[in-house]
Formats: sequence, C-alpha cells, structure tokens
Amino acid sequence: MSLLPVWQPATVEELESGLVERSEQRLAVRLRHDLLVALPNPVRERLARTVWTFLVGGWSDPILASLPEASRDLQIARELEELTSLGLTDLIGYVPFGWEPQLAALFATNGLGTVAVGSENGSLTATVTDHLGQVVQVLPLHDPPPSLVTAEGRPGRTQVPVDREWARQIDANPEASLLYRKMLRLATRWPERPPTEAVELLLEAQAASWYLTATDRTRAHTALTLARRRLDQERRLGADWTKVSQLDWDADGVGEVHVENRDLSIVVDPVEGLIKTVDLKTTGRPISYLPGEPPWRIGRVLANGTPTRLPFELEAVEEARDQITLRMSHPELAVDLGIKDTDLTFDYRPEPGLEYDRLGPELVLAFDHPVRMRVDGGAWFDIGEPNAFPGHRFRFDDGRSQVLISLAQPGDLFVTGADHGVVVWVNWPVNPGEYRAAVSLTG
Repeated sequence: MSLLPVWQPATVEELESGLVERSEQRLAVRLRHDLLVALPNPVRERLARTVWTFLVGGWSDPILASLPEASRDLQIARELEELTSLGLTDLIGYVPFGWEPQLAALFATNGLGTVAVGSENGSLTATVTDHLGQVVQVLPLHDPPPSLVTAEGRPGRTQVPVDREWARQIDANPEASLLYRKMLRLATRWPERPPTEAVELLLEAQAASWYLTATDRTRAHTALTLARRRLDQERRLGADWTKVSQLDWDADGVGEVHVENRDLSIVVDPVEGLIKTVDLKTTGRPISYLPGEPPWRIGRVLANGTPTRLPFELEAVEEARDQITLRMSHPELAVDLGIKDTDLTFDYRPEPGLEYDRLGPELVLAFDHPVRMRVDGGAWFDIGEPNAFPGHRFRFDDGRSQVLISLAQPGDLFVTGADHGVVVWVNWPVNPGEYRAAVSLTG
C-alpha cells in the first residue's frame, strides 16, 4: 500500500499555484463547488493534464448519508457533470465521514467503482464492499495529515462499519435539527423533473457545514424557502391555494401541522406550544429564524415574574376558502391560530381559572437590514435596550420589508433587539374575555 496526499485548495489562486508546482505529483484532490464555478478557462483546461485523482463527494459537500436517495443522486450527478465537462477521468468517490451501506450502491450506479472512506478511529483498511450486489472498492482515508491509502494487490471483502455520528451531532443542536427537518420535508417531496434553479437551491441547503458547525443558517433557510417557491411556480398553482399536512414533522413522536399557501410555509407544534418555522416564500425570508433565538411561542405567560411557555392540544384544523384555522386548547385557555395570505392571527380566550398575570405570543422577527419601529403611527425610532411599549399598532421596518402587529384590545409589546431582527412579546393582563393579535408580513 502507499499514501496519496489529499489536497483541498481553498481559493482559485491556491489552485493556480498548485497547477504550477504540483501538477506532476500524485495527489487526491477535492475541488469544492464554489471553487469549480469560479475557475477561469485557462485553469479549467490545465486540470485534465495533471496526474491527480479527483474526489467526488457531492456538489455542495453534503453529508451523503443524511440525504434521501434522490438527493444523493442529485448531488453526485451535478458534481460529475461539472468534472467530466473539464475532461477529468480519474475520479473516485469520497466519504470523509458518515458511511452507510447504501452509499456503495450510490457510487457504483454512478460509475465510480472506488470510494475513499474516512473512519472515526482510523482502523479501516482497504477492502471490497457491496450493497445488494452493487460492488465498490473502499480505500481508507487517514487524518491527520489527510491522506488516502491506495491498495496494492487484491483486498478481501468486508462490510464497512456504519458511522452515524453526524446524526448525533445534528440532534444535539436544535438549530441544526430544525434546518435538517425542513430540508428533509422538501427533499422527500421532490418532483422528477424539477426546475434547475430549484435544484441548485436545494443542493446549496444540503451542505454539511450548515448542520455540523455553529453558524448563521439564514442562507440555507433562504435557499430552501426559495426552492419551495420555485416548485410552486412550476406547478402553476393558483393565488389562493392552501395545503395542510398533519405529520410528525421533526420525528419526535408527536404530530405537527404544516400549513402552506402561496406566500407562507409554517410548521406548528401544539404540544410544545411552538410555531417552529415561518417562511415568507415570496421573498425567501425565514421570518422566524435568528441565530441563538428559539422559535415562536404560541402562548407565553408570566406569573410572579417568571415566564412560561404553555403546551396545547390540537382540537381541530378548519379550512375555509383561503384561510386555515388551528384550534388549540390548554386547561382554562383556548387559542385559535389563523393563517391567510401573509397574515397570522392569534385569538385567545382565557377563563377565570387561568392563573397567570400576562399572556400573549412571543415572536422572533428576522430582517435583512437594521430595523426600526414605531407605535400607533408615531415617530420612527431605533431599537436599543430591551423595552416595553403600550399601544394598538406596532410597525417594524428595515427599509425593504415590514411587519405590522395590530392588537384588537390595548396591550403591551416587550421588544429586544438582535442582529438582523427583533424578539417581541405581545401581551395583555389575563382577564376573562377575548384578545386578538394580528401579524402582517410584507416584503
């Protein structure tokens, strides 16, 4: 056996330098998708004249094992399309982590009979493995330093150990888990002939970096939202269409409700008392996502200065023309969540037995630019330290988009500024009666 260094150039300039200094060296080279699309023609033409072996692991460097089968094929096919257009023929599969037996069939059916595979403890040896008769030769990756152990002679046949550490890492991070479930929901409903733009957006949102590192995931949320919008357009759906799905959206053993219309995609978890995601499809804005902030709370209450999030039971889902209403209940409290176009309404009906001081929804509102606000048509002002304002109408604006919160009864709004957004708690003193808050999302 011999070692083949693994090289992953980070920039076009680094690759150009490598073409001058290392083109005659035996290397295993991994070219990221963003680097590939940025290559000038002279550099592209020189790649085929090297003695390098090129690693194929999916267009956006995804965790291949984490994806549905159709998405795995999309990732590999897109990358092979780009690499073969450069005249590259010395290609092998690449799985630095996250091996599952089905990946053998993925590479074999895409014409890649050899796969470089990483293992957590470095104990993997060169072998032959298969999945349902689809056979590949596995070469182990060693790290550090990154190197590929190339086989000499005829290796035996074994099963490569399954590696699901990626799943444990995603499950341990609520923000990564939320994005992953949103991605799966879209990817598992993928059409046979999607528009190219939607494919590129989905592939971008499947990059491993969104799920395995502490990062701002706004761009990935936006890509998924825009991809969903592009698929809607391809289906030529009418302006007033709605769709309601009841399912275990986040695989926690409890059902959620996924509501869609032309403008919005919303996932409601009554049992946890959360609206887990609110996406404005017309612009791609993930309204409810700010790094480090929790999802929307349907019923946030305050008792003796201590905030609490109430759980609910879903009583009914009602569809009337282009509006969806989710009827939920908690002992001594009923809540109706209405969804129509780009508007949401929260209707609360507390009974005398509800022993809390204040009640209302807590909302995370993301913006693309610094945001300002005004109360009841007054002067605009910037949002600084946490503050509270009484009123009926609270408008937030970043120069391109707005959110208007309207209260049918006088109430209070507690607001806290955040990077690219705000967190607000709309609330009233708890008394028997009815309370309504309407949230209008524009732009």
